Amino acid sequence: MTCRSCIADLAKKLVSNYPKLDWLRALVFAEKAVERYEKRVYGANLEKKYPESEGWKDTIIDGKSYKIRTNPKSNPYDYELNCTEQGNCTCIDAGELCIVQNNNCDCDCPTPKANSYQSKNNCGDSSASCGAHPRCLCLCNNPACSGSCEYRCGINYVWNAEAGECEPIVDWCRRKSHVINQQAGAGTNYQTCIKVYKGAGIDGTEVLGTCQTVGKVYCGGNCRDDFGDIRFTEDDGETELDYWIEEYTAGVSALIWVEVSGDLTTGNVTIYIYYDNAVATYPHGADQTEMDATFMFADHFYGDTLDLAKWTVESGVPVVVGSVVTISGQPCLISGNVTWTGENSRCRAKVKTGAAYYEGFFEWIDADNNVGFNREGGGPLHSAWTEEASVRTRSNYGWTDNVWWILQYLWKVNNVKFCEDNVLKQTHVTNVPSGNVFALIKTSGQATAKIECDWLFAAKYVDPEPVHGAWGAEDIIFCACYDNEIDCEANGCCWFEGTCYSCDEVPCGYWDNQVDCEAADCCWCCVEGVWLCQECPCVGCTANTTQENCEACGCNWCCVGGVWFCQEAACPTCADYDNQADCEACGCNWCLIDGVWQCVAEECPEPECSDYDNQISCEAAGCCWCDGVCQDCPCPTPPPPPPPSLCSEYDNQIDCEVNGCCWCLIDEVWQCVDCPCPEPPCVQWSHRVCESRIRRRRPYRRGNHPSMHRH
Repeated sequence: MTCRSCIADLAKKLVSNYPKLDWLRALVFAEKAVERYEKRVYGANLEKKYPESEGWKDTIIDGKSYKIRTNPKSNPYDYELNCTEQGNCTCIDAGELCIVQNNNCDCDCPTPKANSYQSKNNCGDSSASCGAHPRCLCLCNNPACSGSCEYRCGINYVWNAEAGECEPIVDWCRRKSHVINQQAGAGTNYQTCIKVYKGAGIDGTEVLGTCQTVGKVYCGGNCRDDFGDIRFTEDDGETELDYWIEEYTAGVSALIWVEVSGDLTTGNVTIYIYYDNAVATYPHGADQTEMDATFMFADHFYGDTLDLAKWTVESGVPVVVGSVVTISGQPCLISGNVTWTGENSRCRAKVKTGAAYYEGFFEWIDADNNVGFNREGGGPLHSAWTEEASVRTRSNYGWTDNVWWILQYLWKVNNVKFCEDNVLKQTHVTNVPSGNVFALIKTSGQATAKIECDWLFAAKYVDPEPVHGAWGAEDIIFCACYDNEIDCEANGCCWFEGTCYSCDEVPCGYWDNQVDCEAADCCWCCVEGVWLCQECPCVGCTANTTQENCEACGCNWCCVGGVWFCQEAACPTCADYDNQADCEACGCNWCLIDGVWQCVAEECPEPECSDYDNQISCEAAGCCWCDGVCQDCPCPTPPPPPPPSLCSEYDNQIDCEVNGCCWCLIDEVWQCVDCPCPEPPCVQWSHRVCESRIRRRRPYRRGNHPSMHRH
């Protein structure tokens, strides 16, 4: 009952801050974080908080309009693009949605990885795509899907975090055991035939025509169309068995000959068939090499000349073109250089004859002892013959010229079966030779005679042949081979982001608690307020983009140079800023305190007039600039200079009299004294002094001269 819109908001933040984190993975992280939070906060009331009636919610992701289903009962990853704003496009709701479609362009997933599946291929619709949208919502829980974009790899691919891409599993995902029953005389290295189907079905045996019963096994759609990933091993699951693919129909079935190394004479032998490897191919050597390793004698006639290590040209000029040898003319004959015991052997070849005679394919002891197919005249007829000591048993039957046939001899003591395209044509029990034989291909009788051979081989044969017994249930070998969560976890593996992992190799993001996270050598990290398990080391506090998320992660929300960010170290204080711009940008106050500009956290105190050091600032603050100092108004009136303590300190008449003193002649010396000047009696003055004294006084009015009063 979790708040889907809350998850979407948190996921958007994660995607925005971590471009390499894809949208779906962000949703997983966000959902876990929100659920943990809501369980703590709401507990039992969580059901009531989000009623079932919630429907689709519009939200914006990377500037595009999306609809997110917020119904808590719906699949938590039920998203679809709101195509109404994108023009000519179509939205597909597949329940557990796997694709957003636009009918014009290819899907443009963010940084798609090599070999990862684009959305348009996931749901079986080759015309579907995501158009020019910046993100593809590629959730592939739908059974029709096989992979996803970014960090989610297709089946048989795993995510390589170091390489940053999806890589193929370089081993085989699946295997089945198979029992081949004991049969007297089969011995070791017996070649048995198995038909492998790509599709689904019931394992067992299948009769080919009337001449061949083969093992039958189904791969359930989990092998390559060309069957290049098919391998066989002994019962140890490791020792590879030699095998050769005779033919296959792409995506349907393949007919394969396997050389069983175990001793079928002494007991049943168990082998394994391995399949489901996206990068394995056949042949893993050369096809001729596979044939040579599997059979007693074999040739596919590769190249443009006859392999003279295998063949001797007895007459004529054989021609090799396109892996087919052509024998023509009268006569032309090649004989094999390898012999084997004729009894208890199988010789099988793909041949085509012309319309003349004689054109034959034989197992040859000598000219008087042999077994063979021969195109006869007058028919056309094909004859099967056995010849011992020049006495021949021959059976003729209808034949079609210039058509490819699979011819096969099944030879045991005193018995040879002749088969065409796995249909029994003749059985000879008379004139059956014995001894070592070799392959022989020849023409004779007419100059226009011709026989072509694509391939041939000789193998062991007993009658009855070893019976194909039980097939085991399919084993899935690696966790990465499981393509759904149920099977993955039921087999002890861990399902994460659409891929099954061995639990000791699952990406860190799988773990949702610190104990398991750190036990897996991962780091429990906090990103945008959400604790997640990540590859070590943690991204760190700097990944958080808001104060709330920063502090929720136990980090410090700091400002440097006017820029706010999250860091582990303690934040600088306001006192660390030395200029007004950085101070105020970081929320501090630039204040004049005690005559010094400082950055402080608290409000600036009211300045005193004495804090200002220049007239402009002083007077702007309503103070008075008085004699070079800022003071409270008004400026004080300067006191008058104190008078000297004695008039006698003045040495000239001007200063003396200005300062209220009197310039007096005392004892014939002019001196500054307190007023008035003392007046000595005239009788004490000499005539000269008396005269001088009179002249220095102010002009006297008539009748006022002192001489008029003195005698």
